[in-house]
Amino acid sequence: MTSVMPQVSGDRLWDDLQSLGAIGKGGRGISRLAFSPADMEGRRWLMRRMSEAGLQVHMDQAGNVIGELAPTSAGESCDRAPIIVGSHTDTVPEGGMFDGALGVLGGLEAARAIREAGLDLRHPLRVISFANEEGSRIIPGTFGSRSYLGRVMEAEWSRVSPFLSE
Repeated sequence: MTSVMPQVSGDRLWDDLQSLGAIGKGGRGISRLAFSPADMEGRRWLMRRMSEAGLQVHMDQAGNVIGELAPTSAGESCDRAPIIVGSHTDTVPEGGMFDGALGVLGGLEAARAIREAGLDLRHPLRVISFANEEGSRIIPGTFGSRSYLGRVMEAEWSRVSPFLSE
């Protein structure tokens, strides 16, 4: 696989920010409250974009959207620790378009640039949109990142599970 210097596309990143920003837009800002219909629509949109970019994508039990670009020379298994980038795509009521989303979509654009340049990574690259980082009335914030680290209390799972089964 030949490689060239990766080139991110500012236009593509801007288009992604605008597209995601349209989900939940209204009033003076964007409202994609954790596990709301708008938040889940945004997560499904992100999963499609990650898949189109060639990442292996899934949503874990906490609602985190995880896209991975694996090292091509490692074959099916790579035992090296992943490099993780991202943030969150949920918002506070009437939140800003860039808070959280720029971290996730910037990571996605970096993964695209790496893939398009034909670079082989030594470690897997994971782009993650953590669920419920902003917090909600019923679930404390940083839920997704705490779940990813195995630090969610059992009582919190019962409050989240109805939203993820819809």
